[in-house]
Amino acid sequence: MRFQYFGAAAAAGVLAALIPASITLAKPASPVIVDYCHIDYEQGPNVTPSAAIALTKKSGPLEIKFTNESEKTAVTIRFGVEMEHSTASIRDVGSFAPGITIHHKFRDFSGQTKFIFSSEPQPKCSVQYVKFADGSTWSAGEE
Repeated sequence: MRFQYFGAAAAAGVLAALIPASITLAKPASPVIVDYCHIDYEQGPNVTPSAAIALTKKSGPLEIKFTNESEKTAVTIRFGVEMEHSTASIRDVGSFAPGITIHHKFRDFSGQTKFIFSSEPQPKCSVQYVKFADGSTWSAGEE
């Protein structure tokens, strides 16, 4: 019986020595998941009314489809948007119930004119901040 107790204590000591003193806990995953982040491009006006030739295209609105995966109603969500080496922040305010997918269009990104043969860059969206109806918050910067 004494040997079993000693063996368990020794194993616990070895295990404690192997675990670092400061363990960094993983950042909690975002409570809101971005399902879709996209901008459509439309052909611009024709060069002349009789010609079916356009030299430009225009960007449409930024579309973000997201789902609140938490168990609480979200009231404010801030998205980080990266596109062509620039960043922007989009804030969506409302009542976003748990488990419901929301599809919103943000016109802030529409109307940018590009040459017809240029690329059609697509944004990368991430959730930066969420405020819940109970006053609690989640931030991508929290540790």
